[in-house]
Amino acid sequence: MNRRVLVIEPDATIRRMLEYTLSAAGFAPTSTPTVEASRALLDGTPMDAAVLELRATNAEGTDGVRALRADYPELPLVVTGSLLTPRVMQELIRARVDDVVPKPFTPREIVAAVERVLGSARTRHNGALEYAAAMANARRAIVEGRPRDADAPLTRARAVSPLDGEAMTLFGLMSELLGRDRDADRAYRAALALGGERVTEDVLPADGLARLRAYGGARVVPSFEHHGRHNLWIISDAVSELALGPAGKAKPEVIVFALGLIATETGALYARVAPDKRAFLIATSATSERLVLRIAHSFDQPTLAAHPETLARMATNPQSLAPGNERGAAK
Repeated sequence: MNRRVLVIEPDATIRRMLEYTLSAAGFAPTSTPTVEASRALLDGTPMDAAVLELRATNAEGTDGVRALRADYPELPLVVTGSLLTPRVMQELIRARVDDVVPKPFTPREIVAAVERVLGSARTRHNGALEYAAAMANARRAIVEGRPRDADAPLTRARAVSPLDGEAMTLFGLMSELLGRDRDADRAYRAALALGGERVTEDVLPADGLARLRAYGGARVVPSFEHHGRHNLWIISDAVSELALGPAGKAKPEVIVFALGLIATETGALYARVAPDKRAFLIATSATSERLVLRIAHSFDQPTLAAHPETLARMATNPQSLAPGNERGAAK
């Protein structure tokens, strides 16, 4: 199938020349005189690339190019023009234009530019696949209780997308679970600073910072003695629920954070113990009554408490854990 190229050129003669040139090179060109008119074409028919004359934007300087890039961020874009001063070139680079061809140009030059940006698009696609695979491997390692094995795939993901908030947040979580709290703190704060970038919905940097504050120097341990600990506080939203304080009447001896990296209750559990003997369990599973029962099963006559927000996330009999109605978990 011929790759589709949209030509946005106000000069009718040049527009026809570009259509002929691209068609002869094996592309399927479509043309329009302005960016405004191009939007209907871009919205109606997916394009593989676009060739844009700078004057076709009907906007001051490169504003029109930036607007087109904002609306179609993945569209490979070649810009042409006769007034490409150093300042304009710098602005086009900032607008993430893929290639620039000054006028006058030859048919061979325009075809070569289109082929270059299509090749770059394939490279970006391959990078996206590498990023997705690396992130999946890192999540799997954390869920399976192998946080050290998440380091290498996260390094690959961050190499592909250095300013990606999701990879930075997951790196913060890995560091937190390994007890590298300073690294975790820096990573979570960096993820927050990347506010405009993608951030994972199940692991939030603000929640990570709230957990680090709650630990109060608690050290990472393989496990801790459950005997003598009875009062468990279940938390699914660290920021809001820690701010509210403990649920229920009894002082919590074990605080359980549910991360939600996996829907089932079978995800790995991580532990910490504080100098005051308080213990923490970090569950990679999502909040559910099955998760709570799995955790409670290892304690002797546990008393469970949770705030309404966490109770609402439990699918079965949520009122059984309401503050004031704490109960011992079934054995």
